[in-house]
Amino acid sequence: MATKIEWTRGDDGRPGETWNPVTGCSKVSAGCKNCYAERVFPRPYPGRKFTDVRTHPDRLDQPLRWRRPRRVFVNSMSDLFHADVPDTFILEVLDIIRRTSYDGGSNVGKLGDGEGEHTFQVLTKRPERMRDFLSRLRFRFNPRSETESALYLDDDGQRPAVLKNLWLGVSCEDQETADERIPLLLQTPAAVRFVSAEPLLAPINFTCVQLPPEYNITITTPGLINCLRRGDEDRFFNEHATIDWVIVGGESGPGARVCNVDWVQSIVEQCKAANVPVFVKQLGSRWQLGGMYIHGPLLKDRKGGDPDEWPEDLRVREFPQ
Repeated sequence: MATKIEWTRGDDGRPGETWNPVTGCSKVSAGCKNCYAERVFPRPYPGRKFTDVRTHPDRLDQPLRWRRPRRVFVNSMSDLFHADVPDTFILEVLDIIRRTSYDGGSNVGKLGDGEGEHTFQVLTKRPERMRDFLSRLRFRFNPRSETESALYLDDDGQRPAVLKNLWLGVSCEDQETADERIPLLLQTPAAVRFVSAEPLLAPINFTCVQLPPEYNITITTPGLINCLRRGDEDRFFNEHATIDWVIVGGESGPGARVCNVDWVQSIVEQCKAANVPVFVKQLGSRWQLGGMYIHGPLLKDRKGGDPDEWPEDLRVREFPQ
């Protein structure tokens, strides 16, 4: 389904897509309190509780039918790494992603008219399972078969399979969740790693995040992101992993909590200093600028998503290269 989520837009400005092979979720932290997916869930799934997590095998092949390459947000109505999603189904989702990549296996180059490949964005609040799962992912390449899964799980000590058209991210709403989730993301094999600081409920200082012990380096300004960023093409196998992209936004909708513009500016400044792309999505339905509170009725865009209404230095919408 086409989506208005700005950070799924293609390089050509066209809208991205949402793909929901899993629906339903449960809350794990303060950022989940006013969950958008829970609020809209009764419309497409009447009679179901949001906590009823289900897989939808009939939706797996949807990306294979999209002819134009696009960015795809996976599971806007759930979390792929929820405990109730079986390993076998996650493998099936990942194998569809592999099949839309030019270097992902036997379906190479067969997407649409051969214009390119889809890019999939997976965002989780359950990074421990994501890390453990992706660390065990292996390729089984069979050039004679287009239907047999080319992925499996193993603890054989070999290098994990990395899908180059899969971006893996964690959602962090404050310092506590950043401290908990970012190190787990850094331990996850990935082509692109990103942090979504949305809804931003408190300031986040990346220099305070404790690195995994094996990094054995000292965090200095401008912070975690700069310490880990590398420019080489094989960066997802580097000894020191990277954060390649940061999304930041305030909360919107009923009961939206205040987002202080200073918090957003701090994240933008940290990313700029570290030469890391940053995407300011929105300031939210209620935001504080200096001593003034700005809320929905005062805004042209009630989600605070119109950059023309923001301080000029926050009008930044960059993507990883």
